[in-house]
Amino acid sequence: MPAITNIENFRASMARSLQAFYTRHGLAGQRLGNYAANLQATALRLKAQGLAPCEIKRALAAEQAPLLRFSKPFKLWGQADFNFLTRDNWDSVFEKRSLSPSKAAFARSEQQKGLALILDGRVGFQEHYGGQGERLKIKKAKYLTNPNDLLQAYQEAGLFRTFASLADWTIGERTFINKSFELFSHCLAQGRNVAEAKAVLASIKFKMVLSQNAGGEIVENLVKNNFFGFQPANFIFMFQPRHPTYGVTADGELEADPRYPTQGNHGLTTFHSLLENQWFRVVAEEAPGGFREERLTTEDYRAFQRGLTMLMYESVEDLTQYEKPFDYGFINRVARQGREFGQLFFQQIVRQKTENPQPGGVFVHLFDKRQRLNRQAVIESNRTGLKPEEIPVLNRGWGAIFDPNEFDRQVVNSPMLSDLHPTFKPKGDEPVVRIESEIPFGDANLYLDSAYYVINPRIANLKVPGDIPAALRTLRQMELKPGLVDFARDFLGLERSR
Repeated sequence: MPAITNIENFRASMARSLQAFYTRHGLAGQRLGNYAANLQATALRLKAQGLAPCEIKRALAAEQAPLLRFSKPFKLWGQADFNFLTRDNWDSVFEKRSLSPSKAAFARSEQQKGLALILDGRVGFQEHYGGQGERLKIKKAKYLTNPNDLLQAYQEAGLFRTFASLADWTIGERTFINKSFELFSHCLAQGRNVAEAKAVLASIKFKMVLSQNAGGEIVENLVKNNFFGFQPANFIFMFQPRHPTYGVTADGELEADPRYPTQGNHGLTTFHSLLENQWFRVVAEEAPGGFREERLTTEDYRAFQRGLTMLMYESVEDLTQYEKPFDYGFINRVARQGREFGQLFFQQIVRQKTENPQPGGVFVHLFDKRQRLNRQAVIESNRTGLKPEEIPVLNRGWGAIFDPNEFDRQVVNSPMLSDLHPTFKPKGDEPVVRIESEIPFGDANLYLDSAYYVINPRIANLKVPGDIPAALRTLRQMELKPGLVDFARDFLGLERSR
């Protein structure tokens, strides 16, 4: 590649190239790729100054991160700065004996309204499954992790203890078993018959975002288990593509380099979901267990979301959901705040674990020199240089979108696409650096007005081998729920050992 003498011309060329890239994929917006072009120009300037590739990489990482205003220990900037919620007025607070009767009644009312929204089919669930369990030293996707895998990982980490044998249900399966059992039980408790309970399960919608390496097996697993009592037509799937890195040709155009694939995430997932034919549903064929994929147009996708008041985001690795699969108080709070104030994006913030602290999304105050960001937001800890034990509060992995189709419209019209960029690995004589399409630039919480609910519990995700004892106890406690095993066997037709 010839030497570039005019950085501004190169930056403009890179921006045009990225704009053409997104346009070819059906995306529209303004100032596409400006941020990526600026980073690439910075890399070239630093190379000309004689910096080593590792120094250039560090400089680019720093360039991507806005200035973070936080202190150690973390200090909240004042409750008036964000939507601050405590367990004193929502969630399961009526279980606290110290609550006054009026607060307890209010909390019960919140929970009942949230439950009613689910039973009416107004709440959908977006599940991200198939992430690799590298931190657990498990080579299978997390969705497929079963108790035997956990025990093996525990043993290999030198932490082995004797545990009672567990049912051979994967973590991913348990999320669906738990949801269907919870809703079925609520229906019967309200006096509905079995047919009415089945109709409720048939109204619940799921969006499944799957990795390419494990997605096919996950779809087959759902088909084999009859979608755990839910309706197959109410599941739609999207394989999250693995992106190549990109080199730059002599003309300043992008050229894919498939040798360095990068798993898309965050903002890339948001945009992929808006492209034509990204989503599909499963249609049964005559052969037992056979199915085919039926692709959805953009209008099909909007129609799928049209009847939903909200979408709940959950983490398959969050162990608290195996005790309580739904956060009814949060669901109703999302519905009310969405209706009254037009709020679209919600995230739950919790405290770090004292043992086995985990990395993740750090809740901080952001200040960006472009004046676009000057508020609270969640960014990935790998952009801060913080060690897990230095992270005081972080994103739980639970959140919600009110009015999904309106959320999609605002995302497309936001500056988000301008700052989103593919991964680059400059070729030839240029610096060998990878500019990742990661947070902070790319996630919707940085570009849309977002509500953060700061709550008291500590995070309880399965992330590292030290979390395995808690995971095994949690899975065992789930099995011991009265009636759950009978429900899974008799109603869902599942076997305890497969």
